[in-house]
Amino acid sequence: MGNGTYSAQSSSGFYLNVRPNGVIGAADIAANLPVEVVGLEAPPAPASNRFVSLHASVDKYEELRDADDNVVYQEQLDEEGDPVLDDYGNVVYKTLLDENGDVLLDEYDQPVFDPVLVDVSYEGFITAALYSSYPLVVANRNAVETRTLFHFMEMGDGTARIQVAKNSDYLKAEGGGGGDVVQGNLQQNSEWATFKVIRGLPMLNDDEVMFRTANNHYLNITPERGLEATATTYGEETVFRVAELEEPHSLPKGEVTIVAKSTQNYLRTYVTNGMVRAKYNEPTLILSDFNLINNEDSSIYLQSTFGTYFTALNGGGELIRHDVNTPGIYERFEVVSGLPGLGENEVLLRSESGNYLKIGDNDWIEATAMNYEDAEVFVIAQKVVEIPQEIPVAIRHVSTGNYLSHEKHGGKRYIDRDSNGFFGDGETFTMLLYDNGNVQFKTPDEGNYLRVEETTHYYGITQNFLRHHATEAHLYETFEMIGSWEEDSVPLPIKLKVLGSGECLDSYSLNYSLSLYSTSIEACTALDSDFEIIDLSAFPILEMVHIKAVPNPNQDGLYLDPGEGYLQAGIPYAYVNIDPEDYSFLMSTYADGSFSLKGHYGHYCKVYRQQDTSWAVKCNASNDQSSETRFFASDAGNGQVTISSVHLGNNMYFKSTDAGYSYVTIYNIDMDGVLGYSDTLFQIYTLEQTVLASYLLVDNRLVIPVLDTGISEMFTLENLTGATMSVTNFGTLDSITGIADLPSLPDIGLLSTFSSLGGFSSPAGSPVRVEVSYVRGNELRSNFPLDNNLKYFDFKVITGASMEIGNMSLASPGSSETEIAIDHRSPSVFFYTDLPIISTATAEAIDVEPIAFGISGKANIPFNPLIADMPSRSGNPAFNGTVWLYGGIGLPGIPENLEDYISATLDANVIIDVDPAAMMQGSPSSIPFVPTNAIKQLGANGSLSAELNLCGENGSCSFSIDLATASLILNTEDLNDPWLAFSGRVEPSEPINLPFGLKIPVNGANVSLAVDTYIDTSNPYANIACKISDFAGLPGVKLEGSFAISKSEVGFAGLVKLGPFFKVSISGSSEDGFKGEMTQKFGTKDWKAEVNVTVTILLGENDIPDVGLSARGKGCVAGKCDSVGASASIESDGRLRVCANIPGIGKKCDKI
Repeated sequence: MGNGTYSAQSSSGFYLNVRPNGVIGAADIAANLPVEVVGLEAPPAPASNRFVSLHASVDKYEELRDADDNVVYQEQLDEEGDPVLDDYGNVVYKTLLDENGDVLLDEYDQPVFDPVLVDVSYEGFITAALYSSYPLVVANRNAVETRTLFHFMEMGDGTARIQVAKNSDYLKAEGGGGGDVVQGNLQQNSEWATFKVIRGLPMLNDDEVMFRTANNHYLNITPERGLEATATTYGEETVFRVAELEEPHSLPKGEVTIVAKSTQNYLRTYVTNGMVRAKYNEPTLILSDFNLINNEDSSIYLQSTFGTYFTALNGGGELIRHDVNTPGIYERFEVVSGLPGLGENEVLLRSESGNYLKIGDNDWIEATAMNYEDAEVFVIAQKVVEIPQEIPVAIRHVSTGNYLSHEKHGGKRYIDRDSNGFFGDGETFTMLLYDNGNVQFKTPDEGNYLRVEETTHYYGITQNFLRHHATEAHLYETFEMIGSWEEDSVPLPIKLKVLGSGECLDSYSLNYSLSLYSTSIEACTALDSDFEIIDLSAFPILEMVHIKAVPNPNQDGLYLDPGEGYLQAGIPYAYVNIDPEDYSFLMSTYADGSFSLKGHYGHYCKVYRQQDTSWAVKCNASNDQSSETRFFASDAGNGQVTISSVHLGNNMYFKSTDAGYSYVTIYNIDMDGVLGYSDTLFQIYTLEQTVLASYLLVDNRLVIPVLDTGISEMFTLENLTGATMSVTNFGTLDSITGIADLPSLPDIGLLSTFSSLGGFSSPAGSPVRVEVSYVRGNELRSNFPLDNNLKYFDFKVITGASMEIGNMSLASPGSSETEIAIDHRSPSVFFYTDLPIISTATAEAIDVEPIAFGISGKANIPFNPLIADMPSRSGNPAFNGTVWLYGGIGLPGIPENLEDYISATLDANVIIDVDPAAMMQGSPSSIPFVPTNAIKQLGANGSLSAELNLCGENGSCSFSIDLATASLILNTEDLNDPWLAFSGRVEPSEPINLPFGLKIPVNGANVSLAVDTYIDTSNPYANIACKISDFAGLPGVKLEGSFAISKSEVGFAGLVKLGPFFKVSISGSSEDGFKGEMTQKFGTKDWKAEVNVTVTILLGENDIPDVGLSARGKGCVAGKCDSVGASASIESDGRLRVCANIPGIGKKCDKI
């Protein structure tokens, strides 16, 4: 029996067996089992209510018989494998041997031959019925599956029941044994479902049992892998191996999350009713966090963040709650793992009563499942500690327009609603934003969390007030945002629900001047409970500005001068250029639209009450954290604004009354009146966006914010040594030098794609060591496309650097001259190295020419063609790109439908607008790191060599052109209709071969060409405007005009200048030729001559073109005119000589 098999018996003494048809039955024959055997001491039984499978295995062989039912014997074989024959030609069969090695003889002393045996063994797992309408049980499965799962339920008296795990039915021996085995409930004939379990026989292994039915039959498997209870004595067919399927779980302990597999929703606790639910497919901060406590018996306790434990009331059969503080047996849950279909960390949870946890009505968790099929599978995983986004914010109460403040009340730490609608440092909070939208708020100065708690205010009122003294964040420090808090960076009204109570923040007023915050359920629907959370990460926006006063329409404006005292207006614009910083302001614009002004002496401007109770503006404040230092600008049209005071209200405006260093006063007038007075109008001119130097240095790091992102993005330089920094009077960075590590680049837009494709590092993988400086664009060594009037961070690489993009890498050794410049306004990164080494996954590294390129986080690297009037489908050929390159490259990005028209190489500044998504896939390109399919638009300024075939795939009309100065645009935004255009200028030294056998001659002539080419799939063309001096080798002869090249011909229209005064219009085509005509009249009072000259130009046959002249004339004498012979020729000085044979006069000539 071995092989790990078991067997069992019912309380009525009957045994199960399997019939040939695979159906279980029960026999009515008494068991033939000695009483003393049944009473043997048994080994430990499988734990009650555990999942098991029951497997039977019978090893059996039968003699092979032929068609006549004769036994077939094994033949003796010779060395070749053929049957051995006796002297009479009969087959010799193998004989059996006795224990002495002699031939075994039968009772007739005849040899006993060795029969051919056939393996008729059989085995199978007991398998539950598929349908309740056909409840017969079989044993025909080869492996464990759902239908072979049973609960082995010990009854405590040596008997057991076998419950179908799938649907809670029980195995029953019909009639108590002697027939089929079926499955059903216990409401009828429950004794049929009770079996005596027999263990401990010498023939049984520890995991093997036999089952005896009520009327002493054994459960047995049949050769046809059926199952019956018909065996009257035990044997191999009555032995069953009980395989326990539940494995010790390997669940993580400590903080976990629990997901219901069927819905993929997270379990979370509820404060209001103490129950547990699986409703949302994202974890709820804190409420979806649980503490898993492992017990020694593979059971667990689950503890909520409240410190309470999951409990199955009365051990099961009801809802799961989490309101028990000390765990007991009802809080203990057995973990079922290792069953078929359960993956890693996927388990069933079984309560004390044997019920399984499931999802009930309205997604509440309950312990009511009676079987495997109804039980919920839970995925229990280690909680991933989420690091929330930290965002500086202001919180505005929508209905009043006031901001929450944490700076009042001293040690009381109440949160107020600031009464004047202004926010400064006291109204700034740090918002911790989690992935599921839940938030916490901290005060930036002390780092305390905002918390809702019941407090008796010093006014004697007890209420749930909002305070800021918590040092840890739990349920009452965490808020659920109801609604989306912003869209496209614009704040939207939301409500803030406290997780600990389910209540929302509400406004609570005391004495009108002071407003605190309470909570209520009603606040979750009240309009007065709306808040706006304003993202301050992009604020303040710092700009250097000039402010120009507009005293009247007939006078040029005067510029405001911050000075050291009163703010004055009286500096004409012409004088600003002497020292513009003296009349500049650092304007800091905040999220509420207000701004402050800082003068060049380092002081802020503020409203000031004079002795006569009027108001003026002085620039003498040390900071801008008061409403007196904040102002609003309102659009007044025509690029002009009015400037009002936050402190004094919306009707108090800047006013410059007189020219000549007059004070700026604050004038009380309503808006309609303001617009009628030009002395309240100003113009604000932005000089440069900038950053305060105090933001930059943090310990030994240089933290550089990205100014033009609209979000709080920055990049850092680590391990800064030898740093020296100077600042302007405004507090902005003027210069910095030092040595630092550059571990990363800005990670925005296309730069983020660049980072995800491999990014930037030193060749050894460590940060790149650089020399740091902050210089103007024209001070950089490299030819980067930067503004000479702005400053940039410049890094000279010390260690060498490398960049990875997909399967391509670019490296520069430490011995190279490598420079990186960063425009922190965009942001953009520019890279140059004189010793680049480029390699790919499929090719060895190669040295190439010096390379320079740049990547912009936004599309803000401008392309403006040097040749502004070049052809363009869009009219304006300028655009902004994301990639810049400088150097010699093949023209990339040409789509398949234009490949037959052009191929080109560039030595140029190249600007490319790329598709970041296509950068991720990539396809081969002549530009390192820029896949061909990622190029949407390309512009280039530089030299160009192009091979053109305007006939495309339909023919050959090719020609080449080299342009020393050119501008090119390739547009592939619509791949079905791409286009390309370029314009260029060149003075060639060799003839230009055109299609259709034509040639533009050079040969010592002074030639200048202007080329305009436009290519698309429908109407490609090229125009070559030319100016050729000493044309055709004729001094003084000039050809000026334009060749028009199309798919079918080359046309020309222009002039031949013969001498300083004579011009012949020339036109024609490659098919019809090029010619023109002119008429010259000359004579005296006695005769007149008129000569018509035809000029023909032959291009293409020789390097020197032929200029042919033919003439016909008319002569008039004494008023009578007739056709006469005529001729024309070009003299050595390039002048045209025409002659006519005048009747009676002779040959007369004229020289033009």
